[in-house]
Amino acid sequence: MAVNNVTNGIANNPLIQGNTVLGAKGADKNASSGNVRPSSIASEDSVEITAKAKQLNSLQTQIKASPDVDMEKVSALKSAVNSGTYRIDGETIAGKVVGFESSLAALYG
Repeated sequence: MAVNNVTNGIANNPLIQGNTVLGAKGADKNASSGNVRPSSIASEDSVEITAKAKQLNSLQTQIKASPDVDMEKVSALKSAVNSGTYRIDGETIAGKVVGFESSLAALYG
């Protein structure tokens, strides 16, 4: 069986324009001669940053700009400890520990 016209079945292929086969690497190959030439169609990569990504970037910048330690709070606690006015509420602390452990148990069973 002889094959006479191989381009007839691929006339609607979007990668073929006339006798030119558009390559994936930015080169065109002439379907009849096999010659390769630089593509006249330039492919461009693009990135679109979503509003959420912009918001996350802004928050990250704010976090980096904020101090790691609230020195005002540290000074107030130091003063309270040194003056003997700082009181520890054992029941509140125990309740927080139990709540934390309960949440871990719910997550990890």
